[in-house]
Amino acid sequence: MVLSTSSSSSYNLDPTWMNLIELTLKAERQQRLERYTQERDNLDVRKSIFTDLKTALEGLDSAASSLKESMASYAASGIARTATVSGAPSGATVLTASATASASPGTYTIDFSYSGASLAKAHSVQSDQQTGSDVALGLTGTIEINSKVISVTNTDTLYTLSSKINSAGFASGQEVTASVIDRRLVLTANYTGTAYALALSQTGGVLDSLGIFSSGSLKADNVLSEAADAKFKLNGVEVTRSKNSITDLISGVTLNLASDAVGKTATLTISDDVTSLRKSIEDFVVKFNELQNYLALKTGSKKVDDKKYERGALADDFSIRGLRRELADLAGFSTSSGAFRNFEALGISLDNDLMLKITDVSKLNTALTSNFNDVKTFLDVKLTGFKNLMNGYIGTSGYVTYSMNSFDERRSALSRQIESEETRLAAREQQLLDYYYTLDEQMNTLLYQQKTLGTTLSAFSNIYNYLA
Repeated sequence: MVLSTSSSSSYNLDPTWMNLIELTLKAERQQRLERYTQERDNLDVRKSIFTDLKTALEGLDSAASSLKESMASYAASGIARTATVSGAPSGATVLTASATASASPGTYTIDFSYSGASLAKAHSVQSDQQTGSDVALGLTGTIEINSKVISVTNTDTLYTLSSKINSAGFASGQEVTASVIDRRLVLTANYTGTAYALALSQTGGVLDSLGIFSSGSLKADNVLSEAADAKFKLNGVEVTRSKNSITDLISGVTLNLASDAVGKTATLTISDDVTSLRKSIEDFVVKFNELQNYLALKTGSKKVDDKKYERGALADDFSIRGLRRELADLAGFSTSSGAFRNFEALGISLDNDLMLKITDVSKLNTALTSNFNDVKTFLDVKLTGFKNLMNGYIGTSGYVTYSMNSFDERRSALSRQIESEETRLAAREQQLLDYYYTLDEQMNTLLYQQKTLGTTLSAFSNIYNYLA
């Protein structure tokens, strides 16, 4: 121990006394302060180990919760569905599809190969090519589009006419978009299907002059696209819809017809999507093995050389040592009833190192897709045991929780003892300094007195010799 500079600097003690004080304080410090400090450091190390253990336990507990029906994080609360398109000609799409959980599994043939099959199209017409897009057309009259009348004046150009049409304010479902392309006025219905075909009329011969009409009727050469409904057969039944995105044909399924569909067929399959549940099972296996690995490391022994083995930090904690075996027993035991009674039935095995492995992915996938509810029932029972075991360790009154709280309480007590002992040692240092300072003063006084007495006796001796 090094003496306090502030305490010792005011004393001009002999180095012998200072060394004696330092040795005294060192001996007293070793009796309690260093022991308290070492115990606190050991507690910090053990707390760190238990913190890591708690993290691993919480990881497995969370993974178990996602497989237990009563938990908020339950992964199998509702099976999802997936939509798969197959059988289309090479390089073709025909359609894409998506399914919600409400869809029923099934297989459907989508057939566009027969005469009369079609995709939904929007009605679109164009004018003849004009002199210029921003040149006055010199036309006067009106154009009526879907019951909306647009006035045309002799100063209107293609641009101003298209602007009038786009700002006309059509009724819902009757909207039309006007555009100018290569000095032509193009009118296109905003919706596909025959129900939304353009209804056009005129006064003053405006549409005839533009070339959209010919003698009062649509000019065939300038019809870009006839209004058409989507027509195809679903499992042999012809259906008609005004749009290519269809949500009301198969419950819970959205069909998106592709532009290359006509003349082709494809097969749509709606099946169970167990991705979420399978991922939760895989996560459980990972967390189980992480905990088992940690327990093996901390409770086992490691060979250092032929004559020495190093024991894990928790090798003497029998409550923790037994946990590894408990986990393996839980993973390996069979439930009393049900279509699935153990992990083996799902293609999950416990190996010789007490680790779980998914050894048969096909068996797991088949169980999930063919016996989803039975798998749910098995996992709920199985994971209840794991949840109960975890609660015994990390629950409010669990062993790990209790131990970590005890570590904190003992550490606080040790910190108070260390603080008290440091205060006592500071006072003891001051006491020793005062004591040896007084002793030093007394010894200096005695030496002075001895010296003075010797000088006096010498003087008397000299006087005596002189008189003699």
